Amino acid sequence: MEFITAFLVLLLALWLVWFLGSAFFRGISAVLPGASKSTKVETSSRKKSSNPLLKQKKRMGQAVALVEEQKYPEALKILKNCFALELSPNRETLADVHEHNQEVLAHFFELAEKRDVRIANISSLEALLNQRGECELELVKSEISYNKLKQRRSESGKDLPDWGKKEFRDKIKVLKEDRSKNLAELKIELKKMYKQLSSVSPEKAVYH
Repeated sequence: MEFITAFLVLLLALWLVWFLGSAFFRGISAVLPGASKSTKVETSSRKKSSNPLLKQKKRMGQAVALVEEQKYPEALKILKNCFALELSPNRETLADVHEHNQEVLAHFFELAEKRDVRIANISSLEALLNQRGECELELVKSEISYNKLKQRRSESGKDLPDWGKKEFRDKIKVLKEDRSKNLAELKIELKKMYKQLSSVSPEKAVYH
């Protein structure tokens, strides 16, 4: 009974994180510099730029079907390849990628519940995914600002000063390094989760 209660509470927390995170990133991406005022253009652009996620979404659908059929090992094998962590999202795909990764994590938790396994590092994974989303957001904002500033200077017949270029490039470089570090940490935590879910007997882990 305690496990079921804990599961329901954590499932609600995961949903809230996904919902608020999705709303936040969609709201931010809509007001980023260079955002189009045309709804039709935005919709068309989003559909085109969402294509990189189609393969992962298709796999996720297959994994969900396998979970329903209680084919858990097969579902786990497919779910491992559903995260979109190697993609470099732009303004249009930023919210979609973040939302997708949160959804994949939720399916892992559902699978864990089905197998009566507690994922000990779920909070670490949530935090790392949110950190990644924030880093991607800062990258997109910096790159858009840099390109917009270059365009303004060019239109006025001026070049962007070397110190200005260096400042932007240094900032973008640091953000990309942070993103790479985040990916390395995510891979470590994901391996821990995979190991727990691959165990034949339930893990005696506790939530942090």
